[in-house]
Amino acid sequence: MDLLKPSMANSSPMSPLGFLERAATVYGDCTSIIYNETTHTWNQTNRRCLQLASALKTIIGIQRGDVISVLSPNIPAMYELHFAVPMSGAILNTISTRLDARTVSILLRHSESKLIFADVHSFSVIHEAFSLFPPEIQPPVLIFIDDDGEDTENSTSTNDFDFNLEFTYESLLKKGDPDFEWERPHSEWDPMVLNYTSGTTSSPKGVVHSHRGIFLASRWGETPCAFVSLKPGKSQPSQKDIMEFCRVKMPHFMVPKTVVFEESLPKTATGKIQKFVLREKAKAMGSARLVSRF
Repeated sequence: MDLLKPSMANSSPMSPLGFLERAATVYGDCTSIIYNETTHTWNQTNRRCLQLASALKTIIGIQRGDVISVLSPNIPAMYELHFAVPMSGAILNTISTRLDARTVSILLRHSESKLIFADVHSFSVIHEAFSLFPPEIQPPVLIFIDDDGEDTENSTSTNDFDFNLEFTYESLLKKGDPDFEWERPHSEWDPMVLNYTSGTTSSPKGVVHSHRGIFLASRWGETPCAFVSLKPGKSQPSQKDIMEFCRVKMPHFMVPKTVVFEESLPKTATGKIQKFVLREKAKAMGSARLVSRF
Protein backbone atom coordinates (compact mmCIF):
# COMPACT_ATOMS: atom_id res chain seq x y z
CA MET A 1 0.00 0.00 0.00
CA ASP A 2 2.96 2.30 0.48
CA LEU A 3 3.34 2.41 -3.30
CA LEU A 4 -0.07 4.10 -3.54
CA LYS A 5 1.01 7.15 -1.55
CA PRO A 6 1.37 10.47 -3.45
CA SER A 7 4.59 10.73 -5.44
CA MET A 8 5.95 12.75 -8.37
CA ALA A 9 4.61 10.04 -10.67
CA ASN A 10 0.97 10.25 -9.57
CA SER A 11 0.58 13.56 -7.77
CA SER A 12 1.60 17.17 -8.34
CA PRO A 13 1.14 19.87 -5.68
CA MET A 14 -1.25 22.60 -6.81
CA SER A 15 0.82 25.76 -7.42
CA PRO A 16 0.57 28.82 -9.70
CA LEU A 17 4.27 28.49 -10.53
CA GLY A 18 3.50 25.89 -13.16
CA PHE A 19 1.72 28.62 -15.13
CA LEU A 20 5.01 30.32 -16.01
CA GLU A 21 6.66 27.06 -16.99
CA ARG A 22 3.78 26.17 -19.30
CA ALA A 23 3.55 29.70 -20.75
CA ALA A 24 7.25 29.57 -21.66
CA THR A 25 6.74 26.20 -23.38
CA VAL A 26 3.49 26.90 -25.23
CA TYR A 27 3.67 30.69 -25.77
CA GLY A 28 7.43 31.20 -25.52
CA ASP A 29 7.65 33.80 -28.31
CA CYS A 30 4.56 35.74 -27.21
CA THR A 31 4.92 38.98 -25.28
CA SER A 32 4.64 38.60 -21.51
CA ILE A 33 5.28 42.18 -20.43
CA ILE A 34 5.58 45.67 -21.91
CA TYR A 35 6.99 48.41 -19.68
CA ASN A 36 8.18 51.66 -21.24
CA GLU A 37 10.98 50.55 -23.59
CA THR A 38 11.23 47.06 -22.07
CA THR A 39 9.53 44.10 -23.75
CA HIS A 40 9.95 40.47 -22.69
CA THR A 41 8.54 37.24 -24.07
CA TRP A 42 7.30 34.43 -21.86
CA ASN A 43 10.48 32.50 -22.56
CA GLN A 44 12.62 35.46 -21.48
CA THR A 45 10.53 36.01 -18.37
CA ASN A 46 10.83 32.35 -17.40
CA ARG A 47 14.61 32.38 -17.88
CA ARG A 48 14.99 35.58 -15.86
CA CYS A 49 12.90 34.18 -13.00
CA LEU A 50 14.93 30.96 -13.00
CA GLN A 51 18.17 32.97 -13.00
CA LEU A 52 17.00 35.06 -10.06
CA ALA A 53 15.78 32.02 -8.12
CA SER A 54 19.14 30.34 -8.73
CA ALA A 55 21.08 33.41 -7.57
CA LEU A 56 18.97 33.72 -4.42
CA LYS A 57 19.94 30.19 -3.41
CA THR A 58 23.54 29.95 -4.60
CA ILE A 59 24.76 33.54 -4.18
CA ILE A 60 22.68 34.91 -1.30
CA GLY A 61 22.21 31.57 0.46
CA ILE A 62 18.43 31.69 0.76
CA GLN A 63 16.94 28.51 2.25
CA ARG A 64 13.50 26.96 1.88
CA GLY A 65 11.07 28.80 4.15
CA ASP A 66 13.08 32.05 4.39
CA VAL A 67 11.14 35.29 3.95
CA ILE A 68 12.11 37.76 1.20
CA SER A 69 10.51 41.20 1.27
CA VAL A 70 9.91 43.65 -1.57
CA LEU A 71 9.21 47.37 -1.28
CA SER A 72 8.49 48.54 -4.80
CA PRO A 73 5.69 49.69 -7.11
CA ASN A 74 4.37 47.40 -9.84
CA ILE A 75 7.43 47.38 -12.09
CA PRO A 76 8.88 44.36 -13.98
CA ALA A 77 11.11 43.40 -11.05
CA MET A 78 8.09 43.09 -8.75
CA TYR A 79 6.38 40.98 -11.40
CA GLU A 80 9.37 38.64 -11.70
CA LEU A 81 9.84 38.36 -7.95
CA HIS A 82 6.33 36.91 -7.59
CA PHE A 83 7.65 33.87 -9.47
CA ALA A 84 11.37 33.86 -8.63
CA VAL A 85 11.06 34.02 -4.84
CA PRO A 86 8.80 30.97 -4.44
CA MET A 87 10.82 29.22 -7.18
CA SER A 88 13.78 29.44 -4.78
CA GLY A 89 11.68 27.88 -2.02
CA ALA A 90 11.38 31.17 -0.13
CA ILE A 91 8.26 33.06 0.95
CA LEU A 92 7.41 36.38 -0.71
CA ASN A 93 6.45 39.35 1.46
CA THR A 94 5.40 42.41 -0.55
CA ILE A 95 5.22 45.65 1.44
CA SER A 96 3.01 48.55 0.43
CA THR A 97 4.89 51.65 -0.70
CA ARG A 98 2.33 53.75 1.19
CA LEU A 99 3.52 52.55 4.61
CA ASP A 100 5.71 54.72 6.83
CA ALA A 101 9.16 53.71 8.05
CA ARG A 102 7.95 52.63 11.50
CA THR A 103 5.44 50.17 10.05
CA VAL A 104 7.95 48.86 7.51
CA SER A 105 10.44 48.27 10.32
CA ILE A 106 7.82 46.35 12.33
CA LEU A 107 6.95 44.14 9.36
CA LEU A 108 10.58 43.36 8.56
CA ARG A 109 11.29 42.39 12.16
CA HIS A 110 8.11 40.38 12.67
CA SER A 111 8.54 38.46 9.41
CA GLU A 112 12.24 37.84 10.16
CA SER A 113 12.96 38.83 6.59
CA LYS A 114 16.37 37.72 5.32
CA LEU A 115 16.46 39.95 2.25
CA ILE A 116 14.62 42.99 0.93
CA PHE A 117 14.46 44.34 -2.61
CA ALA A 118 13.72 48.07 -2.77
CA ASP A 119 13.30 50.52 -5.64
CA VAL A 120 15.04 53.88 -5.71
CA HIS A 121 12.05 55.84 -4.42
CA SER A 122 11.88 53.71 -1.27
CA PHE A 123 15.43 54.18 -0.05
CA SER A 124 14.68 56.95 2.44
CA VAL A 125 11.95 54.81 4.00
CA ILE A 126 14.25 51.76 4.14
CA HIS A 127 17.06 53.80 5.68
CA GLU A 128 14.78 55.07 8.45
CA ALA A 129 13.21 51.63 8.93
CA PHE A 130 16.65 50.05 9.39
CA SER A 131 17.61 52.73 11.92
CA LEU A 132 14.65 51.65 14.08
CA PHE A 133 15.99 48.09 14.43
CA PRO A 134 17.24 47.24 17.93
CA PRO A 135 21.05 46.91 18.09
CA GLU A 136 20.84 43.15 18.69
CA ILE A 137 18.76 42.51 15.53
CA GLN A 138 20.48 42.47 12.14
CA PRO A 139 18.48 44.15 9.34
CA PRO A 140 17.88 42.10 6.19
CA VAL A 141 20.26 42.24 3.25
CA LEU A 142 19.28 45.10 0.94
CA ILE A 143 19.28 44.84 -2.85
CA PHE A 144 18.57 47.88 -4.99
CA ILE A 145 16.19 47.48 -7.94
CA ASP A 146 17.84 49.31 -10.82
CA ASP A 147 14.80 50.13 -12.91
CA ASP A 148 15.67 51.76 -16.24
CA GLY A 149 12.07 52.85 -16.66
CA GLU A 150 12.04 54.92 -13.46
CA ASP A 151 12.27 58.69 -13.57
CA THR A 152 15.27 59.02 -11.28
CA GLU A 153 15.94 62.70 -11.90
CA ASN A 154 14.19 63.75 -8.69
CA SER A 155 14.62 60.47 -6.81
CA THR A 156 16.95 59.87 -3.90
CA SER A 157 20.38 58.53 -4.76
CA THR A 158 21.74 55.46 -2.99
CA ASN A 159 24.90 57.47 -2.37
CA ASP A 160 22.94 59.61 0.09
CA PHE A 161 22.86 56.69 2.55
CA ASP A 162 25.46 54.46 4.17
CA PHE A 163 24.21 51.24 2.57
CA ASN A 164 26.73 48.58 1.63
CA LEU A 165 25.19 47.37 -1.61
CA GLU A 166 27.03 44.34 -2.97
CA PHE A 167 24.44 43.62 -5.66
CA THR A 168 21.73 45.34 -7.62
CA TYR A 169 18.72 43.44 -8.89
CA GLU A 170 20.11 43.02 -12.40
CA SER A 171 23.67 42.20 -11.34
CA LEU A 172 22.37 39.49 -9.01
CA LEU A 173 20.03 38.10 -11.67
CA LYS A 174 22.87 37.80 -14.21
CA LYS A 175 24.81 35.54 -11.85
CA GLY A 176 22.01 32.97 -11.83
CA ASP A 177 21.58 29.80 -13.88
CA PRO A 178 18.77 29.96 -16.49
CA ASP A 179 18.58 26.14 -16.40
CA PHE A 180 18.03 26.08 -12.63
CA GLU A 181 15.74 23.31 -11.36
CA TRP A 182 13.35 25.40 -9.31
CA GLU A 183 12.26 24.32 -5.85
CA ARG A 184 8.87 22.71 -6.18
CA PRO A 185 6.68 22.74 -3.07
CA HIS A 186 6.74 19.55 -1.02
CA SER A 187 3.03 20.06 -0.44
CA GLU A 188 0.46 22.40 -1.98
CA TRP A 189 -0.10 23.67 1.56
CA ASP A 190 3.49 24.96 1.77
CA PRO A 191 3.59 28.74 2.38
CA MET A 192 4.15 30.89 -0.70
CA VAL A 193 3.20 34.44 0.27
CA LEU A 194 3.19 36.38 3.54
CA ASN A 195 0.93 39.43 3.65
CA TYR A 196 -0.01 41.74 6.50
CA THR A 197 -3.29 43.33 7.50
CA SER A 198 -3.51 47.11 7.51
CA GLY A 199 -3.26 47.35 11.30
CA THR A 200 -6.09 49.88 11.61
CA THR A 201 -7.37 48.40 14.89
CA SER A 202 -4.07 47.08 16.28
CA SER A 203 -0.63 45.99 15.10
CA PRO A 204 -0.52 44.45 11.60
CA LYS A 205 -1.16 40.72 11.59
CA GLY A 206 0.58 38.28 9.27
CA VAL A 207 -1.51 36.26 6.82
CA VAL A 208 0.19 33.28 5.18
CA HIS A 209 -1.09 32.04 1.81
CA SER A 210 -0.25 28.57 0.54
CA HIS A 211 0.58 27.53 -3.03
CA ARG A 212 -2.89 25.99 -3.22
CA GLY A 213 -4.59 29.15 -1.96
CA ILE A 214 -2.82 31.41 -4.46
CA PHE A 215 -3.55 28.98 -7.30
CA LEU A 216 -7.26 28.88 -6.52
CA ALA A 217 -7.43 32.66 -6.09
CA SER A 218 -5.82 33.15 -9.51
CA ARG A 219 -8.25 30.68 -11.09
CA TRP A 220 -11.41 31.96 -9.46
CA GLY A 221 -10.64 35.65 -9.07
CA GLU A 222 -11.18 37.57 -5.86
CA THR A 223 -14.18 39.73 -6.76
CA PRO A 224 -16.33 38.03 -9.41
CA CYS A 225 -19.37 40.23 -8.77
CA ALA A 226 -20.17 43.57 -7.14
CA PHE A 227 -23.64 44.82 -6.24
CA VAL A 228 -24.14 48.58 -6.41
CA SER A 229 -27.00 50.70 -5.09
CA LEU A 230 -27.13 54.34 -6.21
CA LYS A 231 -28.07 57.22 -3.96
CA PRO A 232 -31.33 59.00 -4.85
CA GLY A 233 -30.93 61.62 -7.56
CA LYS A 234 -27.56 60.35 -8.76
CA SER A 235 -26.94 59.73 -12.46
CA GLN A 236 -26.69 56.15 -13.70
CA PRO A 237 -23.06 55.06 -14.32
CA SER A 238 -22.24 52.14 -16.56
CA GLN A 239 -20.64 48.88 -15.53
CA LYS A 240 -17.44 50.08 -17.21
CA ASP A 241 -17.50 53.32 -15.17
CA ILE A 242 -17.65 51.35 -11.92
CA MET A 243 -14.81 49.06 -12.99
CA GLU A 244 -12.60 51.98 -14.03
CA PHE A 245 -13.29 53.69 -10.69
CA CYS A 246 -12.30 50.49 -8.86
CA ARG A 247 -9.09 50.15 -10.89
CA VAL A 248 -7.99 53.59 -9.73
CA LYS A 249 -8.96 53.14 -6.09
CA MET A 250 -8.31 49.44 -5.45
CA PRO A 251 -5.77 46.68 -6.15
CA HIS A 252 -6.56 45.29 -9.60
CA PHE A 253 -7.26 41.77 -8.36
CA MET A 254 -10.17 43.23 -6.36
CA VAL A 255 -11.79 44.90 -9.37
CA PRO A 256 -15.16 43.20 -9.99
CA LYS A 257 -15.65 41.22 -13.18
CA THR A 258 -19.39 41.88 -13.12
CA VAL A 259 -21.34 44.83 -11.74
CA VAL A 260 -25.02 44.47 -10.86
CA PHE A 261 -27.09 47.55 -10.04
CA GLU A 262 -29.83 47.12 -7.43
CA GLU A 263 -32.48 49.60 -6.32
CA SER A 264 -31.61 48.70 -2.73
CA LEU A 265 -29.27 46.27 -1.01
CA PRO A 266 -30.60 43.74 1.52
CA LYS A 267 -29.94 44.93 5.08
CA THR A 268 -30.61 43.85 8.63
CA ALA A 269 -32.72 45.87 11.05
CA THR A 270 -29.55 47.64 12.18
CA GLY A 271 -28.58 48.60 8.63
CA LYS A 272 -25.86 46.00 8.07
CA ILE A 273 -25.70 44.65 4.51
CA GLN A 274 -26.67 40.98 4.32
CA LYS A 275 -23.75 39.66 2.31
CA PHE A 276 -25.01 36.09 2.41
CA VAL A 277 -28.10 37.15 0.41
CA LEU A 278 -25.92 38.81 -2.23
CA ARG A 279 -23.66 35.78 -2.29
CA GLU A 280 -26.60 33.52 -3.13
CA LYS A 281 -27.70 35.95 -5.86
CA ALA A 282 -24.23 35.85 -7.39
CA LYS A 283 -24.20 32.04 -7.32
CA ALA A 284 -27.59 31.93 -9.06
CA MET A 285 -26.20 34.02 -11.94
CA GLY A 286 -23.67 31.33 -12.83
CA SER A 287 -20.09 31.83 -13.98
CA ALA A 288 -20.86 33.80 -17.16
CA ARG A 289 -19.97 37.47 -17.21
CA LEU A 290 -23.25 39.35 -17.09
CA VAL A 291 -24.13 42.76 -18.40
CA SER A 292 -25.14 45.38 -15.85
CA ARG A 293 -28.82 45.47 -15.06
CA PHE A 294 -31.36 46.63 -12.49
